[in-house]
Amino acid sequence: MSMISTATGRMVAPGHAAIEVLKANGVEVVFGLNGDHVLRLYDGLADLGGITHVTVKHENNAALAAEAYGRLTGRPGVALTTAGPGALNSISGVASAMASGAPLVSLTGAVPNDAALETFHGVDEATPSRLRSPVVPARPTSR
Repeated sequence: MSMISTATGRMVAPGHAAIEVLKANGVEVVFGLNGDHVLRLYDGLADLGGITHVTVKHENNAALAAEAYGRLTGRPGVALTTAGPGALNSISGVASAMASGAPLVSLTGAVPNDAALETFHGVDEATPSRLRSPVVPARPTSR
């Protein structure tokens, strides 16, 4: 499966495209915990190089480390977590970044639309975007 990368204008795998966009925007560090639903992003990190990955032992630590990075550097910290409980576990770090005004990008795996119920450990009904909505309201970004 390939798509056109917005960073390079050529056909690349989706995980590579996402990493190319991060690199094009000056990202140098990603904090994360790998999982099945983000392996393509990890393929992009490994294949393209140029971004240091810091492995954490819990998804919330990824978000908290990304928040601290954002506070200390003024550049967005990036937290990478898997779908379902991984995304849910990162919410308090995302909320902390929102409350403090720290720049943070949270990348999470996606739950396939046709997945069977209970595939994602009981978070089928409460999607990460719906759970995050009280914390991170959807609003247009302006520059």
